[in-house]
Amino acid sequence: MSRYLILLVLNLPLVLVALLSALVDYKMGKLTRKKYFIQIGVWLVILAGIASSHFIYAFLFSHQL
Repeated sequence: MSRYLILLVLNLPLVLVALLSALVDYKMGKLTRKKYFIQIGVWLVILAGIASSHFIYAFLFSHQL
């Protein structure tokens, strides 16, 4: 199994719990609409970074960075 797949599998539940927590807090009135979308955006960016870590690593390695 690829180390990047393991990275995704181990971190995906944490990101999903954070997204669900933001949704629950918004529905219960603990978060404003603006803060809710900011939290969702941050966690989706984190998820995209984790999902594309292999491509980022390959790009940096190929450019000797």
